[in-house]
Amino acid sequence: MGYRKGRGRSAGTAAVLSMAVLAGAAGCGGGNGWKPPTKGEASVLFRNAGNGLDAGTIGAPLGALSIAADGTLAVYDSAYVYTFSPDRKAAKLWHIDYAKYGGGGLVALPDHTFAIGGYGRMYIRDTKGRMTLLAGVVKTGAARHRPVPRTASAATYHFYGVATPFGRRPDGTLLISDAEAVWALKDGTLTRLYLYPYDGKDTSGRIPFDYAITSNTLDGAGNVYVGPKNNEGGVAGPPLDQIRIVHPDATTAPLALPAEIPGVPFSNSDLTVVSMAGGDGESVYANTTAGRYDEYLLRISRGNVTVLAHHNRKDDSNGGLDCKKHQPMQAREIPCALPETITYRNGRLIMGGFTHYFLELAV
Repeated sequence: MGYRKGRGRSAGTAAVLSMAVLAGAAGCGGGNGWKPPTKGEASVLFRNAGNGLDAGTIGAPLGALSIAADGTLAVYDSAYVYTFSPDRKAAKLWHIDYAKYGGGGLVALPDHTFAIGGYGRMYIRDTKGRMTLLAGVVKTGAARHRPVPRTASAATYHFYGVATPFGRRPDGTLLISDAEAVWALKDGTLTRLYLYPYDGKDTSGRIPFDYAITSNTLDGAGNVYVGPKNNEGGVAGPPLDQIRIVHPDATTAPLALPAEIPGVPFSNSDLTVVSMAGGDGESVYANTTAGRYDEYLLRISRGNVTVLAHHNRKDDSNGGLDCKKHQPMQAREIPCALPETITYRNGRLIMGGFTHYFLELAV
């Protein structure tokens, strides 16, 4: 999940955003009260309109979204983590010591703890706010691993860049990205699942950032979906036809796609993946953009693709930052811009980032 130059947000701005969301959580639905979406619909989950952010400061994605088993939504935005219960009430607001830990990725765990990434290492944050080192070590002047090992001890391995957790299998295995590879962490051992291509060019401008965003995700069958490079997400994400699946046995294959997606007048190579969320079984949700204006939320499973939501930004009368339409809305041709980052669990897909609101879709 990696911030690129010119796309970061200051800690002060993140605090303003976080507090504005907390304050505005009860003001949803245009004053008509919260109406949860039914299948095929979308509703504004909560708003942060009126928070003082202008177009110049809204242009940064969320670090991660994660839905816990009890339905609690966790949002990681730069140095801040905040959570919302299933009834949309703010439950917690954390401040991560960004200078100390770095940051990236967020995975809600069954015991109400969270896996959260840092530069060179990964932590577990418990319900009392304590950070425990789970994997990785801190080294000064860390360099690439040549070669990157197939397995390593989690207690002694230094991740290159930010260790970015993005999923958990039912057996407890955590999935993690760093700037070199995708890893599976189980019982204190890191197993390499996917090695990112390396062009041999390390320059000062390509040193891994202290904060990371990735579009990688994990589905219900244990498959991992990865782009061709790490730290690809948002407007600079990979084309849809370059996404690969890493199966639980570590074999890889291109994401199966039809030659043409019904209802989408763009080729698969013209669809840019801004974020992904694993679905039930062997399926994945992909939030994509195409051309100058079109946004498509897709469900992909075994070569079949369904358009769940579509928006054309050319029709935005307010720049796409606000959504004041009647709730709930038909998602297939939604009148509001699709937020960037997505997460899914048990039929609920939540979208946030780059807008003044979060959307919930029933899928």
